[in-house]
Amino acid sequence: MLKKYFIFIFFTFLLADSNPNISNRYYVQNGKIDASLGSDTDNLMLIQLDVINDSLFALADTAISNLDLLAGPSSYHRIITVNQYERLSLALSEDYLSILDDNYNLPSYRNYWIHTIHGDNYYGSSGEIGNTCMCLNTDGCVVVGFNDSWYNPLDYYGEAWWNFQPPEFQDVTEVRVYVQGAQCDNLPLWSETNLSIKDNNCSSNGSFQATLSLDYTLNGPYVIPPDQLNNIWCEGNLQPIVGSEDNYSVDFVRMEFYYSCDIPNGIDGFEASNADFCDYVDLSWEVDSSAESYYLYRDGELLNQFTQEITQYLDYQAESGVQHQYCIYSSNECGQSEGACSNGRRKEVPPPVNNMYASDGDSSEFIVIHWDAIPGNIVYKLYRDNVQLALMSNNQDLYYEDQFVDSEESYEYCVEAVNDCGPSVWSCDSGFVGIGQIGDVNLDSTLDILDVILLLNYILEIEVPNHNQLWLSDINLDSIINILDIIALVNIILD
Repeated sequence: MLKKYFIFIFFTFLLADSNPNISNRYYVQNGKIDASLGSDTDNLMLIQLDVINDSLFALADTAISNLDLLAGPSSYHRIITVNQYERLSLALSEDYLSILDDNYNLPSYRNYWIHTIHGDNYYGSSGEIGNTCMCLNTDGCVVVGFNDSWYNPLDYYGEAWWNFQPPEFQDVTEVRVYVQGAQCDNLPLWSETNLSIKDNNCSSNGSFQATLSLDYTLNGPYVIPPDQLNNIWCEGNLQPIVGSEDNYSVDFVRMEFYYSCDIPNGIDGFEASNADFCDYVDLSWEVDSSAESYYLYRDGELLNQFTQEITQYLDYQAESGVQHQYCIYSSNECGQSEGACSNGRRKEVPPPVNNMYASDGDSSEFIVIHWDAIPGNIVYKLYRDNVQLALMSNNQDLYYEDQFVDSEESYEYCVEAVNDCGPSVWSCDSGFVGIGQIGDVNLDSTLDILDVILLLNYILEIEVPNHNQLWLSDINLDSIINILDIIALVNIILD
């Protein structure tokens, strides 16, 4: 009797440790969405086949044998020709054969995004779920419709959803959903696990629903109907939902996102002022209607950012005397355009005048002052010993005779060039009046042989000249009195 009791307890524990309603699943390869096309890519249709039991599955497979329905009874999306659709419509009613797009074009955009999320990284759930893979030999799963009790035959519904945040886009051309998983319950013999996606109200989108296979396979791709592409944005993201009451183990969920996102066209008519304004560089450009904002750089460093309607900026921080390179870029959610560049600089004060000259004894009556002109609208202020003598412009001869001078007195003359940005640095030279004509060594107001004789005496050191006589004797202005001065004086006399 005791032996029978222990045998009963042993089998009770065996049964409690295993669930006869659940069995391990092995992976089954699924077919391709375009398996039946061949080389024919014109007049295509995108359809959904809901062949959710053996009878419907056999009808579809018989009508077109190369649809690649490898995962058994479930929902399939397939790209087919019009002729193929006509053959299928003879076998299946509209309850099980629906047109998603009667003028389907294969995705041709270069921009596409693929993202995979493991089952246990679900964003939210409701009902009965379990963080286990149950019948799958893998990890990172979630079971929806979870019930692992062998002695409780009731079904419990559960669902989970995943959050996909696609890249920035302007237009969406196609969205595809995949679910890899399996029903772990042996019963029922048909699938009651469904895939949908949340709409803009974060409820299940009733216009998109597919039945997943019982087998462990990659279900899909399931293409979101084109007329629903604007109604699949829960919280601004894509959130596919899997719901079941039969211990469906979700291995992972994958989404493919085909979209366009064009960077802006770029700025036209970008100009930087070139020495037009004293305090700033004026930057202007035309509106780029494809942009959301602009980024302005000066010499490679970000200077400022503007909204789309702004078309001018005054750079008061530009350095005086420096030519800057300005580049502007249009920007939107897809990126930045190529830059448009222009060189610009502030207008400067004038440079110092060149060749400032004040005569040194050329005349005994006045001192001559002159200098080179600076191009532009310039006014010149002439100073003698820091006192302004004259105001002149480029419309006049830049020549001045200072007659109010004393002999044996040296004066400093300076010129300041002025424009609307301010004054230049002064250019200066010293000048003085002569005591007589150079060569009139004896100061008799006549150049003759007597001056030659006196000059010769100075050279031979027969006589010693004073300061004024030295100046009158340096005929060639080389600061040396020698035979060359005699030759120069004789030539003046003979002329």
